Amino acid sequence: MKKYLTDNFGYTLRNIRENLKLTQTEVFQGILARSTWCNYESEVMVPDMITFITLLERMGVSSDRFEFIVPEEVHKFYEWYEDCQNYIENEAWDMLREKRNSFKINKQINEKIQYQCRDFIDYVIERFADKNLDKAFLHIRQALMYTVSDIDNIVENKMLLSVFEGHLLINYYDLMAVINTEKTEKITKILYTFYNYYKCRLKDDLIRKKILPRIVILILKHDKNVINKDERLKLEYESLEILIKNASIREVTEILKHMIKDEKAYYMVWAREKHIMALSSILNKFGFSPDFRVEVLRIERRYLILGDILKLRRKELGLTMEEVAGNICAVSTYARAESGKASPNRNTLGLLKERLKLRAVYYSSEIETNDYGILIFNSECRRLVATGRYDEAEEKYKELSDKIDMSITVNRQIIGFSGLYTLLNRNDSLVRLWELLPYNELDFEQITLFSREELEVLSLIAKEKALADKAEGIYFIETVLEKEGRRRSTYYARTAIINRDLVKLLKDNKEYEKSYKLAIAMVKKMFIENDSGLLLDMLDFISTIEEDLGNKAGAAKICKDMFYISELYEMYDAARSIKEYYSKVFNKNEKWY
Repeated sequence: MKKYLTDNFGYTLRNIRENLKLTQTEVFQGILARSTWCNYESEVMVPDMITFITLLERMGVSSDRFEFIVPEEVHKFYEWYEDCQNYIENEAWDMLREKRNSFKINKQINEKIQYQCRDFIDYVIERFADKNLDKAFLHIRQALMYTVSDIDNIVENKMLLSVFEGHLLINYYDLMAVINTEKTEKITKILYTFYNYYKCRLKDDLIRKKILPRIVILILKHDKNVINKDERLKLEYESLEILIKNASIREVTEILKHMIKDEKAYYMVWAREKHIMALSSILNKFGFSPDFRVEVLRIERRYLILGDILKLRRKELGLTMEEVAGNICAVSTYARAESGKASPNRNTLGLLKERLKLRAVYYSSEIETNDYGILIFNSECRRLVATGRYDEAEEKYKELSDKIDMSITVNRQIIGFSGLYTLLNRNDSLVRLWELLPYNELDFEQITLFSREELEVLSLIAKEKALADKAEGIYFIETVLEKEGRRRSTYYARTAIINRDLVKLLKDNKEYEKSYKLAIAMVKKMFIENDSGLLLDMLDFISTIEEDLGNKAGAAKICKDMFYISELYEMYDAARSIKEYYSKVFNKNEKWY
């Protein structure tokens, strides 16, 4: 039987490792015993989800390539750490201490990784709240050493790190440079070597953007003429390219600050100053500091909760708990699974998956394939669509369709969805859009579980409905979001497109208060998740509402900032349109540079 990446832990780990030509030791060292790794690859054992994600990242594969379904204990751990991150960002130290003290080890999750997170929180408290640098150093060193025993020889040992391990390493060397100022030259050289090593090792841009720019910022921060100005500029441009390509926000202003110091051409200094002023202005407007903080790293985990999936799918199918449990397990066992009080074993979960006709109960890749390379190829196709390069995307999707099994429903959907933007504004648009979904408009009332692609199609259906009746379009999209909200856990990337479209529909229907409030919430979420993909859309809606409500000065300021931000992110067509609009509506004599 042919295996695919979805829900096949051992096959996925082995396929990716072999595809990337990695040794077993490079991946598991410090995290697992060799025997445990071998049991994972041979599918004798199943890793907990946090270990699995860490191993993926060790191989340089972003967890964003998958959607995970996690048991209650993993969700609770992520909630605990996310709360800690919120308190760190807001410098709510008393609340952070209280949350830290609620930490409890869960025996069903990799203990080393849990202790790493706990000790990182202790480090933050000691360094930034209590100002006890010596104690802080002990905590950050201990946090790293749970999985990285030889910290100063990572390059020599050809080690690979997860995103969180990279974050710990950056904090470790930053604090070391603060405590031992006489060692800054040595630390700069170590970080510079590590950057060049990791730049070559990492291929996945979704991982590169989370680690490499932060290393560069640390190099630039502590460099005392170890690196010449040309090399500094090279580092700055490489980092900015990674950040811009991947629509990151949080580290951009810090990179721009260093570029302004090192740029040789005056006109480039002037342009960078405009860029940093605009981005800083928007960050400040929505309550975020443009300053880089080494201790802050927000990592959005794209997961749903197993109990919610089981319950919602059972209700979709109109089944009772007794009917689902049947001859698979005791009704009480199934009930505990739905409520999150217990996780079924692998065999039981596999049978429940079949009975409930679920695609996944552990994790799913965006497309059904047995080859990691095809997964990356599909991501490139999506990127082309996201940036409006539809002709290129069409050619790539044709190539993709020849590489995958088109008898699989999700693959047919992916290829079908690839042309969905060409279906708009036609007489048969609604009919054609509904044909892309595995259910019709009548069946939609019973559906509560949607894939990301289905959410995008449903959003387009709402927009088509709104052409005839704005209120109907708004009601439809709000219904979809209400259903999505029945889960206790969703994530920004799942609902970003559909929320954007709701903001626009509300604005067009002159429901300004609701539209404005949702747009601001979206912008804040983008900054938290470090994703500027829809930033210009949201700023455009906010600016338009400000203008319609008579706040012309506020609208003009946002519009002007949008121009510089669009140029910074190399969205030159958008920049041209914004500039033309600004000149026409606000000030035709504006001097831009």
